[in-house]
Amino acid sequence: MARMARGLACTAVLSSVAGCCLVGASRRRVRRSTDLSGPDAAQWRGYMTIGGIGQYVQVRGHDRHNPVVLWVHGGPGYPLTYLSRHYQQGLEERYTVATWEQRGSGRTHRHGRGTTQPELTLELLLSDMDELVDRLRSEYGRGRVVLLGQSWGTVLATEYLQRHPGKVSAYIGTGQVVDFKQGKIEAAHAATALSDRQTAMRLEEDARSFAQTESVDDMDAIRLERMVVDSLKPLRGDRELSGMQQLWFGLTSPDFTMQDLRWLLAASDSERIIRSQRELVNYMYYRYRLADITIPDTIPVCFIQGQSDWITPSMMVRDLCRSMPNHDRRYIEIAGAGHTPFLDNPTAFNIQATRFLDTYRTDL
Repeated sequence: MARMARGLACTAVLSSVAGCCLVGASRRRVRRSTDLSGPDAAQWRGYMTIGGIGQYVQVRGHDRHNPVVLWVHGGPGYPLTYLSRHYQQGLEERYTVATWEQRGSGRTHRHGRGTTQPELTLELLLSDMDELVDRLRSEYGRGRVVLLGQSWGTVLATEYLQRHPGKVSAYIGTGQVVDFKQGKIEAAHAATALSDRQTAMRLEEDARSFAQTESVDDMDAIRLERMVVDSLKPLRGDRELSGMQQLWFGLTSPDFTMQDLRWLLAASDSERIIRSQRELVNYMYYRYRLADITIPDTIPVCFIQGQSDWITPSMMVRDLCRSMPNHDRRYIEIAGAGHTPFLDNPTAFNIQATRFLDTYRTDL
């Protein structure tokens, strides 16, 4: 028995060593294939003082003279900068892509005081964003920037362009929020027909309960999370990235650190996020409506949705896009992809985003 135990222990150690070697080799390979070089390449990451605190920003692109795209991450509180080498390489060929980890999120979290309920507000983030936009415009010699919002980032980005239309040249929304609360209810209804009887009854009950809530104070976070899991399981697209795949892309990214891992684990706790970013969650769930946002006719808009996105249901985005009067509006679906089509099918996402922006390139 002792000999067997020693053998198992040795096997475990060797497996761990082999795993570490594989991850290390993969990180080096990814770095070699995605590092940018050349006299005009933009490849910078670090902290900028924004709103009085250090906020983490990454800028990447083959030519710093290209138009600037500001990627506004989702959540609230869920930046994916450490995965950007996986999903934005195609966009970097023709555009300079800046990624910002918002106050109270990711690597910016430990630098800010704005993580408590009274301080972390929509207006504070919009003020931070305006300061960053001005810095990018100045640093890269652009009069305006493109905004690319993802999920919660679509709320922040559209609120920003409504307030500062003169600083925005174009808008791309992916995982676009239209009416977040109603979207959750629509997903539950769609999943009911595809679920077993017990799950269907639970979904109907949870959806009725959630429909009666009017703020995060009324919301049962555990019950809502159960409803979301029950809804998404039968509606999942065949190209959606699994949790294990995302973890592997993270571990093999040369930009992934223990700081990212710690925040990823913290942000996976729905109740914690609701407590720490209460005002933002409340605004997204209960106050924001895309139909209420005034988007100037001078700003072209493109929605790139995953066909199987039921977190921000694509049918709601499509219907709203069709009702928008300006002809410079596009709606694109990526087959089999879910709420993060840029992760599920980076090639298709980058082709569509680049094709849209290239149409207006001389004005960006």
